[in-house]
Amino acid sequence: DVDNGTSKGSGLVDAGDAASVKKVIKDAKTAAMRDKEFLASMLGTLEGRRWLWNFLVGCHVYHDPFSREPLIMAHNCGEANIGRQLLAALDNAAPELYLSMIKENRPNG
Repeated sequence: DVDNGTSKGSGLVDAGDAASVKKVIKDAKTAAMRDKEFLASMLGTLEGRRWLWNFLVGCHVYHDPFSREPLIMAHNCGEANIGRQLLAALDNAAPELYLSMIKENRPNG
Protein backbone atom coordinates (compact mmCIF):
# COMPACT_ATOMS: atom_id res chain seq x y z
CA ASP A 1 0.00 0.00 0.00
CA VAL A 2 1.08 3.54 -0.72
CA ASP A 3 0.70 6.15 2.01
CA ASN A 4 -1.00 9.15 0.46
CA GLY A 5 -0.31 11.27 3.53
CA THR A 6 -3.83 11.04 4.90
CA SER A 7 -3.19 8.26 7.42
CA LYS A 8 -3.22 9.13 11.09
CA GLY A 9 0.10 10.33 12.42
CA SER A 10 1.60 11.20 9.04
CA GLY A 11 1.61 14.92 9.85
CA LEU A 12 0.04 15.70 6.49
CA VAL A 13 -3.44 17.10 6.04
CA ASP A 14 -5.74 16.91 3.07
CA ALA A 15 -6.08 20.63 2.31
CA GLY A 16 -9.21 19.86 0.32
CA ASP A 17 -10.99 18.51 3.40
CA ALA A 18 -12.39 21.53 5.26
CA ALA A 19 -13.00 19.55 8.46
CA SER A 20 -9.37 18.35 8.58
CA VAL A 21 -8.05 21.85 7.98
CA LYS A 22 -10.33 23.28 10.67
CA LYS A 23 -9.13 20.65 13.17
CA VAL A 24 -5.47 21.36 12.41
CA ILE A 25 -6.01 25.09 12.90
CA LYS A 26 -7.89 24.50 16.17
CA ASP A 27 -5.17 22.15 17.44
CA ALA A 28 -2.44 24.66 16.55
CA LYS A 29 -4.26 27.46 18.40
CA THR A 30 -4.72 25.22 21.43
CA ALA A 31 -1.02 24.30 21.46
CA ALA A 32 -0.01 27.96 21.12
CA MET A 33 -2.29 28.92 24.03
CA ARG A 34 -0.84 26.15 26.21
CA ASP A 35 2.71 27.30 25.41
CA LYS A 36 1.75 30.89 26.27
CA GLU A 37 0.17 29.79 29.57
CA PHE A 38 3.22 27.70 30.43
CA LEU A 39 5.61 30.61 29.84
CA ALA A 40 3.35 32.93 31.84
CA SER A 41 3.38 30.44 34.72
CA MET A 42 7.19 30.32 34.62
CA LEU A 43 7.33 34.10 34.66
CA GLY A 44 4.86 34.05 37.53
CA THR A 45 7.42 32.71 40.00
CA LEU A 46 10.70 34.19 41.16
CA GLU A 47 12.45 30.88 40.46
CA GLY A 48 10.99 30.75 36.95
CA ARG A 49 12.08 34.30 36.17
CA ARG A 50 15.55 33.57 37.54
CA TRP A 51 15.86 30.41 35.39
CA LEU A 52 14.62 32.18 32.26
CA TRP A 53 16.98 35.11 32.87
CA ASN A 54 19.97 32.79 33.24
CA PHE A 55 18.99 30.96 30.06
CA LEU A 56 18.75 34.27 28.16
CA VAL A 57 22.12 35.38 29.52
CA GLY A 58 23.57 32.03 28.40
CA CYS A 59 22.22 32.76 24.91
CA HIS A 60 24.09 36.09 24.93
CA VAL A 61 21.01 38.03 23.84
CA TYR A 62 22.34 41.16 25.50
CA HIS A 63 25.69 41.07 23.69
CA ASP A 64 26.92 41.61 20.15
CA PRO A 65 27.58 38.22 18.50
CA PHE A 66 30.40 39.61 16.34
CA SER A 67 33.65 37.66 16.07
CA ARG A 68 36.42 37.84 13.49
CA GLU A 69 36.20 34.03 13.35
CA PRO A 70 33.26 33.04 11.09
CA LEU A 71 32.44 29.79 12.89
CA ILE A 72 32.46 31.44 16.30
CA MET A 73 30.26 34.24 14.99
CA ALA A 74 27.85 31.71 13.46
CA HIS A 75 27.69 29.88 16.80
CA ASN A 76 27.11 33.15 18.69
CA CYS A 77 24.37 34.18 16.25
CA GLY A 78 22.67 30.81 16.66
CA GLU A 79 22.64 31.12 20.44
CA ALA A 80 21.35 34.69 20.23
CA ASN A 81 18.64 33.63 17.78
CA ILE A 82 17.30 31.02 20.21
CA GLY A 83 17.38 33.61 22.99
CA ARG A 84 15.55 36.20 20.88
CA GLN A 85 12.85 33.66 20.03
CA LEU A 86 12.37 33.03 23.74
CA LEU A 87 12.37 36.78 24.48
CA ALA A 88 9.59 37.32 21.95
CA ALA A 89 7.56 34.43 23.36
CA LEU A 90 7.97 35.73 26.94
CA ASP A 91 6.98 39.24 25.96
CA ASN A 92 3.93 37.84 24.17
CA ALA A 93 2.94 35.54 27.04
CA ALA A 94 3.14 38.03 29.92
CA PRO A 95 4.61 41.45 29.08
CA GLU A 96 4.29 42.80 32.63
CA LEU A 97 6.06 39.79 34.15
CA TYR A 98 8.72 39.92 31.45
CA LEU A 99 9.43 43.52 32.47
CA SER A 100 9.53 42.46 36.13
CA MET A 101 12.17 39.87 35.22
CA ILE A 102 14.28 42.54 33.55
CA LYS A 103 13.95 44.92 36.50
CA GLU A 104 14.85 42.18 38.99
CA ASN A 105 18.04 41.41 37.15
CA ARG A 106 19.24 44.93 36.43
CA PRO A 107 22.26 46.09 38.36
CA ASN A 108 20.93 48.04 41.35
CA GLY A 109 17.58 46.18 41.01
